[in-house]
Amino acid sequence: HWRTVGHIELGLRTLAGREGWPPSREGEPLTRCLTAAAARGVAVASERSTRLNGAPAALLLRLSPWAAAAGRKGRGAPLLIAGFDPDSGLDAALCAAGYTPVHWRRFAATASDAAAAPWPPPAEHGAPYAGCVARWPWYAAGDAAAMLLHAVASVLPRGAPLWVAGNADEGAEGAAGALAQSVGPATL
Repeated sequence: HWRTVGHIELGLRTLAGREGWPPSREGEPLTRCLTAAAARGVAVASERSTRLNGAPAALLLRLSPWAAAAGRKGRGAPLLIAGFDPDSGLDAALCAAGYTPVHWRRFAATASDAAAAPWPPPAEHGAPYAGCVARWPWYAAGDAAAMLLHAVASVLPRGAPLWVAGNADEGAEGAAGALAQSVGPATL
């Protein structure tokens, strides 16, 4: 596990040079081995994270739930994308269906994430959002899910569709119950 390796390496570096411990040298075989093991662990964790975080968007792309509603909303209608990491495929599919994607994330995806804000922006030019595609919160759903749903409901017009996608191991099966408490009856 990369964290364990990191702790061992940090401990060895901290002890190096103290009484009874030899000084550490960057090129030592043990240090090189630990550094390489930690780098491999971080790469594996990053790949898994990317795969898991991309699954909800991939599901939405396969199902395209917005396709049926697109014709009655008009070309270029704004559609809120809440909580998703940047995904050019999702943006392209929504644009192809006649929507203008508007991104909002409570947490920044990069150091200069223009979509990161405490609350979703109102739709521009007075046009209401045609709907919302929301990412079920991966970070301990419960209150975070209630907050997400409250936030997007505050900017959606009554009756606008809200499509929620997430992973089962993140608690996404609880979406119908959370939606019922926040915005009314929901179907999965």
